[in-house]
Amino acid sequence: MQPTTPPPTAVPASPGNDTSPTSTPASSQTPTASKPPLEPVWRIQAPTTPDVDAKARKRRLNAEAARRSRQRKEESVKALEQALESVTKEKNALKIEVECQKKQVELYKEAAEKWKQVAEMKKAA
Repeated sequence: MQPTTPPPTAVPASPGNDTSPTSTPASSQTPTASKPPLEPVWRIQAPTTPDVDAKARKRRLNAEAARRSRQRKEESVKALEQALESVTKEKNALKIEVECQKKQVELYKEAAEKWKQVAEMKKAA
């Protein structure tokens, strides 16, 4: 098993310095002890702290609560529409009944007027 060596560090280019990796011997590639090599950005993971999990949980619970609220509102609107339809039918039925009763009142008034005329004729005779 071969020992792994850290990736080569960039050496500034100078007129007499060739920067190709094949031209520098392996012994001259000594990493500095103070700086570890940087991780590529795609390897860095988002922190999985309790705050992030709590925020995600809160967001999920809020979405579920909003969904339930919209469901209740939809059911409420349907119930109100059914109640409106029922009341509208009842109103129309009552209008028809009122018209019938108005006609009956007119008939009774006409009958009363005729009886009144008959009573006056009997008095006059």
